Amino acid sequence: MQATDAQIDLQVAFAGHRHPEEFGEGAAIEAQVLRAFELLKAASIKRARLLTGLADGADQIALKAWRTARMGTVHAVLPFLLDTPEGLNLENPDETVTWLDGASENGEGINPHLIQTRWLVSPADILVVVWNGLERRGPGGTADAVRLAFDAGIPTLWISPNHPEPQLITRPPKHKLVEFVDLLDALAVSDRNVVVPANAETLRQLLKDNVTTEQSEFQKARQMDAWLHRWLWRAFAVFQRQVGGSIPPPARKIVTPPPDLLAQPGFAVITQALEEADTRASRLSAVHRSEQLLLLCMAVLAAILGALSLLTPAIKMVALIAELFLALCALGVWWTAAKSRQHEKWTDARRLAEQLRYERVGWVIGVASRERNFDFAERDQRRIARAIVRQALPATGRFDQERIAAWVPWVIDELIVGQADYHHQQGKRNHRIAHRMELLETLSFAVLLVALAIYIVAWAVLLGSGHHVPTWGTRLIGALGVIVPAIAAATMALEAKFQFEEQAQRSAILSGRLQKLLSEIGSTPGLSDAQGAVRAASELLGSEADLWHEGGHRRRLVRGG
Repeated sequence: MQATDAQIDLQVAFAGHRHPEEFGEGAAIEAQVLRAFELLKAASIKRARLLTGLADGADQIALKAWRTARMGTVHAVLPFLLDTPEGLNLENPDETVTWLDGASENGEGINPHLIQTRWLVSPADILVVVWNGLERRGPGGTADAVRLAFDAGIPTLWISPNHPEPQLITRPPKHKLVEFVDLLDALAVSDRNVVVPANAETLRQLLKDNVTTEQSEFQKARQMDAWLHRWLWRAFAVFQRQVGGSIPPPARKIVTPPPDLLAQPGFAVITQALEEADTRASRLSAVHRSEQLLLLCMAVLAAILGALSLLTPAIKMVALIAELFLALCALGVWWTAAKSRQHEKWTDARRLAEQLRYERVGWVIGVASRERNFDFAERDQRRIARAIVRQALPATGRFDQERIAAWVPWVIDELIVGQADYHHQQGKRNHRIAHRMELLETLSFAVLLVALAIYIVAWAVLLGSGHHVPTWGTRLIGALGVIVPAIAAATMALEAKFQFEEQAQRSAILSGRLQKLLSEIGSTPGLSDAQGAVRAASELLGSEADLWHEGGHRRRLVRGG
C-alpha cells in the first residue's frame, strides 16, 4: 500500500473508553467527537491522519465520525499480530495498519496495550480523547494516553461526559495526572490558559506551526556553485586529510536497511529529506570552514609578503599591492559571510539534518522525538522536521519476530555502532590535528628564539670588534619577527574556532559511552530493548549536540588580521 500524494497537515491520535457506561450516552458522545473533528477542520486543517487503536466503544465512534467529517486517512495500530482491523477497508490505500507483537512483549512482562498507546500518541500533533477524568484502571488505557500526551507536551482535545462541548488542554499542566484530575475544577478558575473551551481560532493558533504550506527551507535554498565545491571549498577537507590523516573505512560490516524496510513509503520519505538536509549542511560546513581556513592563510601570506618587502626592498611596491589585494579579498569574504549570517545557517542546517537522522531511526521502531522529549533543533528546524515526518506514512505491516530481527540490527548499527565508530575516528583525527598544529607553533617559536639569540650574540661580538651585523641579517630577523607571530596567531585562531583538542576529548568520551551502551543491550535485542537503547543513545548524542550548538556564536569568521 502506498502513501497518498496529498499533504498531511496534522496527525491526530484518538483514545477513548471501551465500555459505554464509562463515557456516558453514546449518541451525545458521537456528536461531540464529530464536533471535535469539525473544529479541527475549521482550524485550517485540510487533510489529516487519524491514529487509532480500533478498539470497541469510543474508537469505533471516532472512526465513523472521522469518515463523516471527511478529514483524511486512517492508520490503525493493533496490539496483537492476529488482531482483525475491525471497520477498516484494507483495499483502500488511505486505510493502513501496523500490527505489534503484543504476545511476545507480554511474555517479557511488558503490557501490550501500553506499547500500543505509545505508538499511537508519541507521533501525534494532537490527542482527541473521550475521557471521564478518572485515573486509569489498567495499563494502556485512556488515562495513560492523556498522561503520555501531558509528558510529551501534546495538546489534548478533551471530550468529557461532564461538558456539552469539547474542552482544550492547551499545554501540559504543572501537575501529575492524578493531581490534575483532582484539581480540574480549581484549574478552571486559577489557570484558565490550561483548560479552555475548544474553538476553531484557538486551535488554529495552537496548531499553526503544524500546517506546512511552503516548501522546506533547505529545499528552496539555491545550490552552491559546483566548481567552487570541487576546488575552493575543498580547502578544509584537504587540510583535514593532510594534517589529520585519512579516516580508514569502518572495520565493522555495515548493516544496510533490509529490503522490506526500504520498501516502506514512510522510510523513503524521511530518507530522501535526510539526504537533502545532510547534503546542504555538509556544503555549508565546507564553505564556512574553508573560508575560515583561507582567511587565516591569507593573513599568513600577507605577513610573508610584508617580510619579503623587508628582505628585498626592490619588490616593496609589488608586495604592498599584493597585500592590499589579499586584504580586500579577506574583507569581502568576511563581510559577505557576516551579512548572510552564514555560521547560523550552517548551525541550523546541521540541526535539521541531525533531527531528521534521529526521527528516521525512531520512526523504524516507534520512538518519536516528542515521546523521548529530545530535540536537536530549534523551533524552525523542529517544525520542518515534523512536517516531513508527518508526510511519512507510519510503518505498516506486522512487527513479528522476523521483522524485528531484521530491522533492529539496522537501527542499532545506524545510531549506536555507527556513531561510536564515527566519533572514535573523528576524535583520533582531531587529536592529531591539534597535536601537529601545536607542534608547528612550538617549532616556529623555537626558530624565532634561536634566531633572536644568534642575532643578539652576533651583534654583541661584532660590536666588540667594531663591526656591525650585515643588513641582510637585520632584515632576516625582522622578517622572522613578522612571520612567526602570524603563524602562531593562525594556529591559535584555528584551535579557538574548531576546538580540535576539545572535540577530540568529547568524541572519545562519547564513543566510550556508546560502546558501553552497546554492551548492555546484548547481541540480539528485542523491540523494547532497541527502543530503550535509542532513547539512551539519544540522550548521550543530544548532550554532545547541545554543546556543539551552544558554540555556534564562536563559529563566526575572524578576518585574521
